[in-house]
Amino acid sequence: MAIYKTSTGWQVRFAFDGKQYKKNLKSRREALSWESQTRLKLEKGETLVPKYDKRRLSDLVTEWYNFHGHSLKTGSTRQKELVRIIEEIGNPVAAKFKASDFAEYRVKKLAEGTSENTLNHYHIYLSAVFSELIRAGEWTLDNPLKRIKKMKTSESDMAYLSTSEICRLLASCEISDNPQLIAPVKLCLATGARWGEATSLQWPQLKPDRVTFTDTKNGKNRTVPISLELYQELKSRGRSYGTMFPGDFKRSFNTALKRAEISLPSGQKTHVLRHTFASHFIMNGGDLLTLQKVLGHGSLDMVLKYAHLAPEHLEQALQFNPLKTISP
Repeated sequence: MAIYKTSTGWQVRFAFDGKQYKKNLKSRREALSWESQTRLKLEKGETLVPKYDKRRLSDLVTEWYNFHGHSLKTGSTRQKELVRIIEEIGNPVAAKFKASDFAEYRVKKLAEGTSENTLNHYHIYLSAVFSELIRAGEWTLDNPLKRIKKMKTSESDMAYLSTSEICRLLASCEISDNPQLIAPVKLCLATGARWGEATSLQWPQLKPDRVTFTDTKNGKNRTVPISLELYQELKSRGRSYGTMFPGDFKRSFNTALKRAEISLPSGQKTHVLRHTFASHFIMNGGDLLTLQKVLGHGSLDMVLKYAHLAPEHLEQALQFNPLKTISP
């Protein structure tokens, strides 16, 4: 059992037979009395009549953020995204929210052009709210989304730049109105960095022979070797304090792409630089395990999508097929 002082009184919590129970009362004596009486009823096998929960989905998101979301690197962004999703659903009373409600929402968003992959992320985000609150003892009902299957997604080819396109892009960046633009572009192409990792680079992270990315997606530092030539260019173009390349590069990068006559699929603008590094790394003979470490992926599965680019990838079908071993 645990009892806490709150801004409005006292909250008591306890676990019984794997389930969490809690109640807010005005005094400590009332809280202890309720815990004792409730535990006694449970031990006798009596069924408790739950009080109707009037909280709406937006209330659960607020509690999720206070209990868990604030500790996530992208917690604030996730909370804003959840609020937007819930507003689109209609912000129903959480106890009345059903799997069918979310299924209908998915159908509507698909018709509006939202991708299956994006909707799967919405599913994961909202389901996690219920799961975390259940774990914290703040939600005693079932997770209404746990039995919904993710939508099937077709694996689309990831765009990457050819050698000639890289040359055209660099030349276009050189004449950009933003003299710093070429620096993060080259850093991404040379190290496979995410755009946000490159543009948030701080001076202490840069050394003559390496760069260490600290503001990473998985929260783990990642060090990648760089050439002295690149180090000197980054040093000459970067600001001499704080963030080396501050500002918004979106407009200048899009302009550079258009000037270089490079067309990319939707959602693959700056991220194409990371894909270009990985694709050329494999095509030039690099191995998948090293690529995994350079990109900072937690599992090899994340880089297997580049395997087909290896020079020997298709030729091995000729070398290792069973007919090869029995042919005269």
